[in-house]
Amino acid sequence: MRSDSVIRKAKSWSDLFSRLEHMTPKVKGDVFERVIQLFLQTNPEYETQLANVWLLSEVPKHIRTKLNLPELDEGIDLIAETFKKKYWGIQEIGRAHV
Repeated sequence: MRSDSVIRKAKSWSDLFSRLEHMTPKVKGDVFERVIQLFLQTNPEYETQLANVWLLSEVPKHIRTKLNLPELDEGIDLIAETFKKKYWGIQEIGRAHV
């Protein structure tokens, strides 16, 4: 996954932002979505609530069907599943201008 490579190479937030300056809007968006996924998976407040956090492209087929998710991206960036089997659709409000 290219976004993981970009994140892994960054030594700080400012380094990450500098690296993103020269990348396409698509790559910037992919990196931002992955950072949000990693945050939700590791932040103590959320890791106690969320069993799974998927990028939209990673959502298992049976969950996609259950939630009636469209095949094409219509704004939802991530899906989170709580330990109580509730689902959160996560959409970025706005992308950081880098």
